[in-house]
Amino acid sequence: MIINMILLIMFCASSLATSKHHDFLSDTPLVNLTHIVYNAILYCGPTFVCDKTYLAQFGIPENNGNNFSICGSCFCDDYCFADEDVSPCCPDMYFKYGFTECTDFTVKAGFLEPKLHAVIGLCPPDADASVVKNCTRDRSEEELLQTPPIYSYATKRTYKNRYCALCNNITDFYEWKLEFACPEKTDFNHLSSYEEISLLTKQKNCSIIFSTYHDPDECKPSTQETISSCNVSGTWRHYDRQIEMACLSAYHTSILFRNIFCAICNPPTFDLITSRLNTPCSNVNYNLSCLKLSGIEASFPYKNHFCLMCDHNVSTINLEEISMNERTFETYEEARLGNPSETYEARLDNPFVTKLSFTFNSNHLKNYIKQVMKYDNASSNGLQNSIIPLNVTNLVRASFALSGTGSCDSELLPLSTKHLQQACSCKLGCISSCCDDFAMIQPWICITEHHPSQKSYLGIGGCLKNSEMYARLCIDRNSSDFYKMIPVAATSENRETYANIFCYLCNQKHVNDQVIETVMLNVTVWGLVIQCKGYINYRYFSRLQDFINVADLNNCFMQFDASDKAVLCNPPNSRVKHVISKCETNVTLTLEDNEDVKNACEQTEDYRFPKVLYNDTVYKNKFCIMCNNVKPTAQNETCEVINNLTASLNKTCLEFPRIAVCSNFRNRFCEMCYDEWPHQCVSLYDESEGEVTNPVDPSPNPITDIFRFAFSILSYDHEQTDSTIERQDCLSSQVYDDYLVSFSF
Repeated sequence: MIINMILLIMFCASSLATSKHHDFLSDTPLVNLTHIVYNAILYCGPTFVCDKTYLAQFGIPENNGNNFSICGSCFCDDYCFADEDVSPCCPDMYFKYGFTECTDFTVKAGFLEPKLHAVIGLCPPDADASVVKNCTRDRSEEELLQTPPIYSYATKRTYKNRYCALCNNITDFYEWKLEFACPEKTDFNHLSSYEEISLLTKQKNCSIIFSTYHDPDECKPSTQETISSCNVSGTWRHYDRQIEMACLSAYHTSILFRNIFCAICNPPTFDLITSRLNTPCSNVNYNLSCLKLSGIEASFPYKNHFCLMCDHNVSTINLEEISMNERTFETYEEARLGNPSETYEARLDNPFVTKLSFTFNSNHLKNYIKQVMKYDNASSNGLQNSIIPLNVTNLVRASFALSGTGSCDSELLPLSTKHLQQACSCKLGCISSCCDDFAMIQPWICITEHHPSQKSYLGIGGCLKNSEMYARLCIDRNSSDFYKMIPVAATSENRETYANIFCYLCNQKHVNDQVIETVMLNVTVWGLVIQCKGYINYRYFSRLQDFINVADLNNCFMQFDASDKAVLCNPPNSRVKHVISKCETNVTLTLEDNEDVKNACEQTEDYRFPKVLYNDTVYKNKFCIMCNNVKPTAQNETCEVINNLTASLNKTCLEFPRIAVCSNFRNRFCEMCYDEWPHQCVSLYDESEGEVTNPVDPSPNPITDIFRFAFSILSYDHEQTDSTIERQDCLSSQVYDDYLVSFSF
């Protein structure tokens, strides 16, 4: 059990302690507060200063019509030093008495975690040389015990020691106390020298630190995710010593960059092609300040904050306040942002990572579509299916003979087999449950075109409805148009992905203004992850497309932040080691059937049909099983007709192809004549888990009554729907009987 004992010792020290400081220049110049404030205003705007007389000095109207600032808010009271995460000080308030540095006042670490504090630890250039030396020189541990930091009542700042205070004209101060914290009870009262104290603390693993009852300004330690020095990006072209010192100081205002000055000295790559150096606007104050004031690299693509304000025309738009710590805000014409994030990941070649999630601006989308309809008369059928020579009827018949799978097109299978058809889906976005004829026309693509990465996602990239204009917009996916490049996911049952919003719209029954205005209720938009070598501030763009264009010009890596229900075309963690995707043996079908099955196995995309498992082997699809595992027929190929059901089975057995895969019977219907539970030898294969899921050929429940409910003819238990959307069938406990139908009128 650890026992903490803390001894408080006051010193009237005659010598001064040196502390461990981090990444700070020892020959710091006197702070040029005017220069610091001027640069802060150029980058953040006129709200980022406490003393408004600076605005008049720089010729900036104090009342410019808006309090918007990409840097957020800063504060002008003394409490801002206590917790900069909640209320960071404005630069003129913070640097009023000099540059600060993060200092650890731990004399001996022991078992306690060290803490960093913001202190003034340097003297101005004109200070007495001997005082400067005493302020900054290194000291032994015994000397450190006698030289505590001090707190000034006048400036409400901490100084590293007495001499650092004196050279900054501070005479009224309070010395921090020395604390001993030990894991067990330790008696220091009998010790007579600092050397003895140091030795005992070492033996007992005690910590020796300085502390104060005031609220000192604690520093957040630098991490790999926070940029705390200048020109990390290698893009700062004009070195400025004052800006570097402000960056290296203990000043803390944001997450990605330690403070606004670290952002200023790590600017985006400057490009005249996309720059807006002098953006005219109707607001006289903004326009004057934009033209008159200097430029600052960090404001790219704008000359300075005021040129940004001109381009955004924020005097007429009610914008929420934006800060470097924001949660949600609206800033783009095309979209509303939510929960954006910026990180610095030093391990990456492109370490500046911006992650954006958003929803479309429905009114802007509606106007965009109207403009396209007005000026563009190009046409397209919207279908992007693979050109594979397949007879869909032959495939549906073969699949029906193997597993009893039905079809969306009622004309592909005889009406007399309807009661034998297993239910399948005709809904757009179905994957493993699709009817075979619908699976062949479903316009799937792998979404990888404009944002290459290790992942590619399955998405709807074509149109099944009659809408030429939307079909063309669906197919025309390129990074030069925001709406065409961003995938969306439906919020409906299948949660299917569409290559863009137009692929979603062109697959709806009707599209009008109301559908477009409410489209965000029915889809979620994929986010973007942008990785760049240099920093690009997304807040400086009024259009998301402009931000994407600049990122593209800077060779940034862009990828999608996919929805949680997105399906990978090729799952990287798949446990499938070998997949049978070729036909190696002949099947005993007609030549035409054989060729269609072979093409369906070998030429269709991997995602067109689900993978299946047969005899512990994974096959690309069920057609690959058909052309590799047909058994010789040893059983009867006809049924003994004893009732209407066996008569129907016998007819189906003879009419459909020989697909003897799960047994030696000609097909599943021949087997059903003798066994109401056909063999279940083929199962769907779970791509991610490598496990069996539901069988491809689930057998019906045992037939307890050959007749359906009295006087019901094709009476389905669900509301009848459009056959192009969903095929309905009898319940699993029911069977259709044509004998009953013939006598029910």
